[in-house]
Amino acid sequence: LIKRASAPDVNAALQGRTGSSLSATELAASSPVSGIGWVIRATTPLSETVAVAQRRTTTLIAAGLLLVLALGSALLVAGTRRLAHANARHAASAAQLQAVLGSLTESITVYDAAGALISANPATERLLGFRHSGVAGQALAAEPSELIRENGSIIPDDATPLATAIRTGVASEGVVSGIRRLSDQAVRWV
Repeated sequence: LIKRASAPDVNAALQGRTGSSLSATELAASSPVSGIGWVIRATTPLSETVAVAQRRTTTLIAAGLLLVLALGSALLVAGTRRLAHANARHAASAAQLQAVLGSLTESITVYDAAGALISANPATERLLGFRHSGVAGQALAAEPSELIRENGSIIPDDATPLATAIRTGVASEGVVSGIRRLSDQAVRWV
């Protein structure tokens, strides 16, 4: 307890207000004691205050980083498990699709946006003479052939049902055409 006006915080307290002050060496706070005109004052050396604050800040940062690391690890583990389950479901689905496509007697072909043949089922390979290289991502190879109309005339590359679908975005349905192998002139109608 003090009763002298030696600092701004004490002057404020003597006037009935709580006050604080900061000097080059200390941090102080004062509060009035009502009814008797006295002041309670607490001080702490500034160097200790900064050191404690730095230690607390370092501790808080370290705790925060550990928390973030723990949460990140938990999310990573959960995400990895979900990805593993999704990959397993995808592999099972792909195996089922390959089984269905392999058992069909109809030709199924898949083309990319540029019109390049990227996949064909075994029936296509048998019926049309396509041979898959067996290496994932490589294109299919076909025997040299030409597409013909029912009357035997050659369909130009830009008039094929595939070229028309790529150009217009509309599928060609009910088009009868044949694939004539150039090696033996055999025709397979599709």
